[in-house]
Amino acid sequence: MRATPLALAALLLLLCACQNSDGTDVESVSAVAVAGQDLIVDAGYCRVEISRLAIGSGTGQLPAGSRVKIETIGFLANGITAYSNLVRITATNAAGAAVTGLNLSPAANVFLRFDFSAASRDGHDETDLKFVVKSGSSFTSLTHAATAAAGSTFATPAQGSALALMTSFSDMAVAFGTPSGGGGGGGTPTALTGSISTLLTFTSFSLNNTGSTITANLIIPTSDTTGLPKVLTLNDAAFDAGNPTAATNKILTVTTGGKTYTTDKAGASITATLTTFAGSNSSGTLIGTVVDNASTATLAINYTFTTGSAGATALTGTVSDFGGRRTVTLRDTGNLVTVLFLMPDTLPSTPPSSVTFDDASFDSSNPTAVSGRVLTVTEGGTTYSSDVPVLGNVTVNFTTFSSGTSTGTITGTAVSTTPSTKTLNYTFSTTPGAAGGGTGTLANAAPVTVAASDDALESAIVASGAGYLGFWLSAVGTTNRTIQMRPLDATGTPTGTQTSVEPSVNLAAAGRFSAAMEPGGIAIVAGATGSSASTDTVRLTVINTGTSAILFEHNLGTGTAPRVVYNSTASLFVCAFTTASGVSVTTLPATGASFATALALHSGATLAGLASAGAADEVLVTANDSSGIRARRVTPSTLTALGSAFDVTTSLGGGLCLFDAAGSAYLIAVQEQGTLLVNQIVRQLPVGSDTLHATKLTLIGITAMSQGATSTNSSLLSDASATFHAARANAGGPTQIGSPIVGFVSGLALDTTSDGAAMAGNGAGAFVALAARGAGAGVSSIRFTVTP
Repeated sequence: MRATPLALAALLLLLCACQNSDGTDVESVSAVAVAGQDLIVDAGYCRVEISRLAIGSGTGQLPAGSRVKIETIGFLANGITAYSNLVRITATNAAGAAVTGLNLSPAANVFLRFDFSAASRDGHDETDLKFVVKSGSSFTSLTHAATAAAGSTFATPAQGSALALMTSFSDMAVAFGTPSGGGGGGGTPTALTGSISTLLTFTSFSLNNTGSTITANLIIPTSDTTGLPKVLTLNDAAFDAGNPTAATNKILTVTTGGKTYTTDKAGASITATLTTFAGSNSSGTLIGTVVDNASTATLAINYTFTTGSAGATALTGTVSDFGGRRTVTLRDTGNLVTVLFLMPDTLPSTPPSSVTFDDASFDSSNPTAVSGRVLTVTEGGTTYSSDVPVLGNVTVNFTTFSSGTSTGTITGTAVSTTPSTKTLNYTFSTTPGAAGGGTGTLANAAPVTVAASDDALESAIVASGAGYLGFWLSAVGTTNRTIQMRPLDATGTPTGTQTSVEPSVNLAAAGRFSAAMEPGGIAIVAGATGSSASTDTVRLTVINTGTSAILFEHNLGTGTAPRVVYNSTASLFVCAFTTASGVSVTTLPATGASFATALALHSGATLAGLASAGAADEVLVTANDSSGIRARRVTPSTLTALGSAFDVTTSLGGGLCLFDAAGSAYLIAVQEQGTLLVNQIVRQLPVGSDTLHATKLTLIGITAMSQGATSTNSSLLSDASATFHAARANAGGPTQIGSPIVGFVSGLALDTTSDGAAMAGNGAGAFVALAARGAGAGVSSIRFTVTP
């Protein structure tokens, strides 16, 4: 069709009233805004159209003379899969300063090309995608709609083309997923600072950004610190995992947003440039891509770094001696760093004295050797140790030491299992700690294999006749996870035949696992389908242990983390569990097919402990209401609350309770904040009373007690890291028996669950712990004997 003169004139007018870029530069394109003209910037992968009505000197308008630029960047967000270029749109004035306060009206049309074929191959159509916009550290995810609306939706006017209406400019991409911050990347480098340590042939750089949301650990051969500037390539070929001590290895790990990324993965490629190096001071850059250690997700980084001598962190704590060993427990003022080291009580020698902790100073095959010494540091949920070949090497310099009062410094490098290194620079002072134990002894036998390779996600154990009966939550059977059972003799050695039952619901390890048995051989195993108190279900499985058959099952209701005990006076099982509103308690007869209407206790709290009071018609229920530990007694036969709820502590947490048969009183293990350290405290409560004994027992430990059991002459408590303490109730208050057994240096830290190995007592001072070792790793038993 021939164009009319009128149509040609209109086209010429449109062209004359529009400022364009040519779109030939695939990396960046810019154009200058002119008053009275529409502005179009087209980079091919992105096109920006700004109306002439939005250009001017008014509030929110784009000033005439401003330069609008489109460019690609290296990083936008964690947690997303991008199907377009990562794009940054900026506006600067004639002086090159950023234009602020934009609120364009009408909004600019921003078109972003995306790979719809790649999205489709990943199972996403355009309605699944989001137009992710990042302004500063904040993200806005526009959802797909038929028409675009500024600030809420985007449209796809053509296949592979996304349209968003934007009133200001920022970074953006068409992507799938939920964006989160982290990493450097983009056009602006992220500055890191840190420290350096040299270990044999390697130099380790420990780096952080200002808010400590990024941790970067760079390890290179020391020979690479000469001949600067030195440019290094770090990728999958730069680190041989089969030969980690090779002197040519180079590796970088980056932790941010709860994930760890590394160069030791296919697809990773980092250019590390070391520009200066003098003693502990250096500077350089890290630019490229690292890959998620647990998947194939990538993270683009762009870091500059400087290092120097790290400022010393002041620690304070206590020194305790027991069984030929000396335990030093230290914390900083913010309770962020915990340092624990063990060594012979003959160390240190006359100060000033240096003690070295490394792989050679601790024999993991003989962890109970008094000559062994090991140092661990816990910070940010990660534990670092001196007991690591090649990389771990820590020096403790004692400047004073007299009767447990000491001062000194801790320097060197400890290593986590990731592995990542931590450079230490601490000053410390201590005071005498607890005696470490009372009269008598606590001893353990070597672990015994109960099941060599079974799945074992949680365990429970009960006394049964002259021995024990062990339970563990195992692999999926026909439909659901099975409950495995195995008789054990008095030493914890397996006897008889391993049997199993399969509940009609799928119990979860996160729902906790508890068991109790009555004299006739009927056992109840309590579990839950998950850890959510508002959506998961508490399930009781009633088992005839003589025939290894399920008698019946009960849903107690919505909740999680149940505990079950048997009260012999009322001849009732008592079960307590956490609900969305608090703690509920119910009872069930061994041969009954129904349970009592639940009694609500401890509103807004989570269950911490449940104990049955021996020959009394009474149980104790403890709970954590986030302000401390509350307790309440209950009569099982009538399922009524006794007395009033009372505070055991208003300091921190814990809350495990048990009935000590030796002293005929409850023991309650809690945490209380000391001057600097978190103390593990045991309180004593008489049966029939709401008044705690005035005397407190302080245990050597860092974490809360999570498991407990009683025998005829004592009780045994442990934490999740397998530190065991023997104690008993007395007229003068709770007392400790013998010295504690520290699990991680005694070879007893076998249990992989979050609450440690289940325990039961059977006979005078005899206990067995049943350790669930995880999927495919089996089950072990450990026998303990207590002699008051």
